[in-house]
Amino acid sequence: MIILTKDMNKPDIQNAKHIEFVGLPGSGKTHLLKRLSRKNKKTKLTPSKIKCGETKYLIKLKKRNIRWTYYFIPKILQRKLAKKYYNIRFNREETEALIQFVEKYKPFLQLISDILYKKDVRDVFLSIRKFETIIIDYILSQSYMDDNEIILFDEGFVQKIVGLHLTAGITYCNLKEYINKSPMPKLIIHVDAPVELAHQRLNKRGWPAWLPTKNNLSKWQLLSQTKEKIDSICDLYSNNNVPIITIQNEHISKEYISKKFYEIEHLTFDSTRKHTRQ
Repeated sequence: MIILTKDMNKPDIQNAKHIEFVGLPGSGKTHLLKRLSRKNKKTKLTPSKIKCGETKYLIKLKKRNIRWTYYFIPKILQRKLAKKYYNIRFNREETEALIQFVEKYKPFLQLISDILYKKDVRDVFLSIRKFETIIIDYILSQSYMDDNEIILFDEGFVQKIVGLHLTAGITYCNLKEYINKSPMPKLIIHVDAPVELAHQRLNKRGWPAWLPTKNNLSKWQLLSQTKEKIDSICDLYSNNNVPIITIQNEHISKEYISKKFYEIEHLTFDSTRKHTRQ
C-alpha cells in the first residue's frame, strides 16, 4: 500500500518515517547503511537515494500512464534503475519539493539563513547546495512508500548539523533550535568511530573538499572537536524523545550487525522511546 496525500503529487511529510545516521566523516555510515538495507525482515529499510531514484522513475512511468509496469520489473533491475534516475534532474518535481518543504518548515529555513548570515560566501553556497539536495531527497523519498517501509539517510538533517559545525560553526542555542525546528527522525543510528580510524580512512580515500582546514594537525583537532559535538547532538535528540542506537565501528561483524538490527527493528516499531548506547 502506498502512503499518499489527497494530492497524488505531494507526499505525507506530516507522518514521514525515516531513520538518520550520524557520525564523523569516514566513520562508515554509508557502508553500514548498505548492510542494514539488505537485512530486510518485517521492516523494509530503503536508502534515501535509492527511494528518491525509484520515485523519479515512477514519475516518468506515471506520465506515460504505465506506472503499473514497474511492479513487474525484477528487484535487481529496479535497484539499477533507481541508482540511474537518482542522478537525473527532474526540474519541475524537484522545485515543487523545495516549495513544499519551505511551506512546511519555514522557521527552520529561516534559522539556517541566520546561522549562515555573514559567513564566508564559499561556506554559504556549499551549505545551501547540501541542504537543497537533502530537502529534495527527503520530500521525493516520501512520495511512494509501503506501509512497512522506512527510509534511511546517511546524509540527512542530523548529519548536516555536523557539516554546519565543520564549515560555519554553530552555537549551543542554534543547535537546540535546529533540532526543534527540523524534521524529526524516527530513530538515529550513531556510528561511533575513533578519530584515528576516521583520520586514516579519510587520508586513504580523500578528504571532503569543503573542509576548512588543510594540514593534518588541524584536521585531527577538527575531527576531535566534531566527535564531541556529535555526542552533544545525540544527547539533545535523546532529550527530545528520539531513540538512539550507537554502533561501535570497530566491532562490525555479522553477529554484531544482527544484534543491532534487532534493536533497530524493536525501537522502530515499539512505542517505547529510549536512548540505547552500548
